Amino acid sequence: VDDLMKRGLSEADSVRLCRDQPLRDQWESSLKAGAQPSEAAKLLLNDLRAVRKGSDTTPSLRGEQVAALLALLGEGRVARADKGALLNELVQEGGDPQEVAERLGLLDRSDSVDVAALVNQMIVEHPDEVQRFRAGEQRLMGFLMGACMRASKGRADAREVEPFPLLVPKHVHGG
Repeated sequence: VDDLMKRGLSEADSVRLCRDQPLRDQWESSLKAGAQPSEAAKLLLNDLRAVRKGSDTTPSLRGEQVAALLALLGEGRVARADKGALLNELVQEGGDPQEVAERLGLLDRSDSVDVAALVNQMIVEHPDEVQRFRAGEQRLMGFLMGACMRASKGRADAREVEPFPLLVPKHVHGG
């Protein structure tokens, strides 16, 4: 467990991997293929288990597939909202994650999200919070980002949804 924690995993994830040797082998294979330790653990322990619905008879993903899927997600080429659909298809049918994402129409879909329109919608729907944010209440950033992400139904890349350039006035009018 300590060895896994030194690699950036939480204690709970480390214990879960240590108790399931086939899953740990799959995790190690993912790392050899270039996956980041904590991201691979989250995908295998949470997302893959959800797709499998507790069944151990469902085929596993190869380490290369896990690493490639995580790369597509990390690069923003597949929206996090589409991860489940892609993962389910990979488990059921196998294949290269990029090719499967392309076949399913999930690759590079974030380009169709109009980030400025999302931010403008959020400004209209939450004027009080926007005003408080403009007045310096920085802790509202999470709320405002969440409003944008909800409006996009999870399709927007959170890195692209940075509303503060549109929220903070360019010129402060003072007296």
